[in-house]
Amino acid sequence: PIIGGFGAWVIDLMFPGFTEIIMLVAIGGLMFFLLPMLKPAEAAK
Repeated sequence: PIIGGFGAWVIDLMFPGFTEIIMLVAIGGLMFFLLPMLKPAEAAK
C-alpha cells in the first residue's frame, strides 16, 4: 500500500491533475455500468 501510494504521488507530481482524471474516469465508468442496471428497476415500477 505504501509503495502504491508513493507511486500515485510521483505520478501526480509528474502529471498534475492525473489522479483527478483517473477519479473522473472511474466515476464515469461506474455510472456507465450502474445506469443500465437502474433503468430496468425504474421501468418495472
